[in-house]
Amino acid sequence: ALTYFSPAAGGALCGSCAHEIEGALEVTPLELSWLSSLLKLTFDQLVVAEIASETALFLLTSAHIWAATHLEARLKAFEFLLSI
Repeated sequence: ALTYFSPAAGGALCGSCAHEIEGALEVTPLELSWLSSLLKLTFDQLVVAEIASETALFLLTSAHIWAATHLEARLKAFEFLLSI
């Protein structure tokens, strides 16, 4: 079962693979489902989606880590948003 997420490794991982990947984050099935939704839903659909604030923060943080990993650039506005 996929129970971890690693931006550096490309996404969702099983537990045995995750132990070999530094920085892999353990995720709940709900968080994994939302990560998948980020790829499938339009911005209009995401804006009206009902989501718990804890899950929204997890997704925001995960998106920031993914972008910083793959774009190789600091996202200063994103970092500011996470700090408030």
